[in-house]
Amino acid sequence: MQSPSLSEPSTDYNTSGCKNCGTVLMPNAQYCYHCGQKDKERFTFKILFTDIITTYIGFDGIFFRTIKDMVTQPGVMVREYLAGKQKPYLKPVQYYLLSLGLYFLITYTLNVNPLSFGNTINQQLGLPVQEQSLPKYDKTGKPIDAKTLKKMASQQKEMQKFMKVFQENLKVIFTSLIPIFALSMLICYRKSNYNYLELIILTLYANGTSYLLFSLQSFTIFLTSQSALWVTITLTSIISLASVFYLVWVTYQFFDTKGWKGGVLAISCYCLMVLLYFVFITIASVLLGIGLSLSGNKL
Repeated sequence: MQSPSLSEPSTDYNTSGCKNCGTVLMPNAQYCYHCGQKDKERFTFKILFTDIITTYIGFDGIFFRTIKDMVTQPGVMVREYLAGKQKPYLKPVQYYLLSLGLYFLITYTLNVNPLSFGNTINQQLGLPVQEQSLPKYDKTGKPIDAKTLKKMASQQKEMQKFMKVFQENLKVIFTSLIPIFALSMLICYRKSNYNYLELIILTLYANGTSYLLFSLQSFTIFLTSQSALWVTITLTSIISLASVFYLVWVTYQFFDTKGWKGGVLAISCYCLMVLLYFVFITIASVLLGIGLSLSGNKL
């Protein structure tokens, strides 16, 4: 009897038992009821691709169902998830990271920079923008002396360093909204039975969906780049307002607050989040500015 070649993989698969633990399976069983491993055939590119998509990305129906429910009934969905109905949905961290990654992928692929777009709008409206070159004359038309120009150049250099660090850490800055929004809900709805971690889960789902809206906004900026500026401003403003309304609506629906008082409380919660986030960004900016100044002095 000729022994099988080591270079040729065996095709003698046991179709009646689990290949991981050996438990005898029912005919056509897809999963082992003992260890949970999926009963699969030899690896092919199709199987490998399917595993990557379903395991690490979640595009196996669960992702789209999570989006659908987070758009149509977000508060109800998260309440059901916290109550134990978790199988039909992506996990909150997975959903958030996937949505955030999709946003940055679209932004970088389309070469859309929200900060640069903001400068373009300010320039068109006559508002202050970040100057790339230093002015040689002041507002009265007089030449600016060398000492003032040197000081302005130093300030501009520090600002450019600050903006570079800011852009490189956008993911961290965006993610800092999670604990801040959850804290604002914990304060405004302190009489509810939800703890801080459960509110973190709610915020992960809500902010994840918001980044899908921001992805749509990036697409809008890209598609309307050759149109009149007012068209782009109008469409992006509508999407921005929609994201604000969405977060308020999620809060209103999740806590099941009725009537106009519930609406006012949800809006107050969002306003508190903005205030806390502004305080956080201000403190972080001051600390970052001090750190950049100290590093600049050492150089």
